[in-house]
Amino acid sequence: MKRFKQYFPTSSSFLFCCLFLFGCINVTNKNPDEATFKDMKIKELYSISLPDYLTPSKTILNDEASLQYSNLDREFYVMVIDENSRNMTLDSAKVTFDEYVSNCTANISGGLMSVLASPAEKVSMNGLKGYKTTITGTYNKMNMVYKCLIMQSPSHYYQVYCWTVKELLPRNEKDMNATLESFKELVQISI
Repeated sequence: MKRFKQYFPTSSSFLFCCLFLFGCINVTNKNPDEATFKDMKIKELYSISLPDYLTPSKTILNDEASLQYSNLDREFYVMVIDENSRNMTLDSAKVTFDEYVSNCTANISGGLMSVLASPAEKVSMNGLKGYKTTITGTYNKMNMVYKCLIMQSPSHYYQVYCWTVKELLPRNEKDMNATLESFKELVQISI
C-alpha cells in the first residue's frame, strides 16, 4: 500500500491516470480509414450520405450533375444526376427506364478502354427501384472502377456514381458502397 501511495498520493491522481490510459487506448484503436458520414440534401429532392473527407469538386465532373464531390488524395469521386422522367423522350418516344439504364451505362463505358461490366443487378432500396452495376476500364492509362446506381421514382430518374482508381479500390470500396446505399428520394411524387 505504501508503494501505491508513493505513485498516487490521492485517489483522484489514480483516477486521472486511469482515465488518461483508457483515453489513449481508445484513440489508438481508431482506424484512420474509418470515415464518418455527413447527410447532404439536394434541391429538397434527394439525400445522400458522404464520407466527411469528400469536399465539393473544384473541377466540374459533369455539367448536368446536381452533386459533385471528390477527394483527390484518395482518388474518390461521387456524382449524382437527377432528371425529370416525365419529359424524357428519344425521337419523340418516351424513354423507358430500361433504355435509360442502358444509355447511362453505355455513356460510362464509352469513355473507357478495355471495359468490363458486371451484369446490371435489380435493386430495391429506400423506396426506389433500379439497377446497380460495376464498370471497370482504362482512362488515360489509369485503371478505373465505377460503381453505378441508377434509380427510378414516379417523377425522376437518378444516376449515382462513385469511382476511384483500381489500385485504391480496397481503401475506398466500403465508403463507396455506403454512399450508394444511403441514396434516397426525399419526397416521392405520384404521377
